[in-house]
Amino acid sequence: GGTLRDSSLSLVGKAAQDVLKRYNVDKAILSCKGIDMAKGVTDSHEMEADVKICMRSCAKTTILAADSSKLDGVYFVKVMDFAPGDILVTNKLPSKKWKEFLDARGVVVVAEG
Repeated sequence: GGTLRDSSLSLVGKAAQDVLKRYNVDKAILSCKGIDMAKGVTDSHEMEADVKICMRSCAKTTILAADSSKLDGVYFVKVMDFAPGDILVTNKLPSKKWKEFLDARGVVVVAEG
């Protein structure tokens, strides 16, 4: 359910969220536009962010798939803050500063190297 966004081929809106709220899942795999230590995980489209927030609330574990260029980026709307047990999958190991930040929040980092 929901409204199809042609630009991203994603379903958004209240109907999409209503469908998602009925499910309990082990893992939600999300993407984002930016990750900032102060502002959290952010995105550029409010309705897509709302669906991601809903997906996160239905899942036991959240996996954020984001390439390293997303680090230190801030976009229009906040999706989430990191929580213990979250997993960040990225293309290369983050800087020492980011590693310390993620470790302090209990985030598991999976990176190529």
